[in-house]
Amino acid sequence: MKETELKKLTRVQLLEILLAQSRELDRLRSELQGIHKKLTWKEERISEAESVAGASIALNSFLETAQAAADQYLWNVRRICEEKAFAAGKTEEWNAALAEMDPGQPAAAENTGKLRDLKL
Repeated sequence: MKETELKKLTRVQLLEILLAQSRELDRLRSELQGIHKKLTWKEERISEAESVAGASIALNSFLETAQAAADQYLWNVRRICEEKAFAAGKTEEWNAALAEMDPGQPAAAENTGKLRDLKL
């Protein structure tokens, strides 16, 4: 409203306008408070997700390190067994037992037994 229009209003009309503005202000404050609560909740969820992502990355790194250590251990065991088979003159038996194993799968119990039976 323009200033000239406001000057033409009675006190009761001005008070009604003031009361309406006050109610609108209260409504907007309440809406803002609700939006603020939602924002806080979303920020907390994002923070939790970042924490979970960080933990997932750390766990993945740990598992990769553990897998590398396990691979190294198995490689060392195999190397030692190959050396013992060579020293005992059982290289052909060793190679035959290894050839029966699927290289993409863990050693089956029967193949592991065959390797053990070489008595290295």
